Amino acid sequence: KITGYVIALDAVSETYALSAFPFSSCFFCGAAGPESVLELDLKSSKVYLTDDVITFTGLLQLNEDPLKFPLTLKEASE
Repeated sequence: KITGYVIALDAVSETYALSAFPFSSCFFCGAAGPESVLELDLKSSKVYLTDDVITFTGLLQLNEDPLKFPLTLKEASE
């Protein structure tokens, strides 16, 4: 289980990240590092609002692709 702030990466395709910090302080906008955010690979489609605080479960995957976040939570669900 991991709890964090949902950050919409692309609301149309329902692509989200989970951040240790709210949007105003997250990896993209604030001084947080890449270790504070992971990509969510959702098990089923759902729309979330930015800064929703949600707890997810899933399989944690380390990514070697430099164009992706270092971590992805695969099959993520609430």
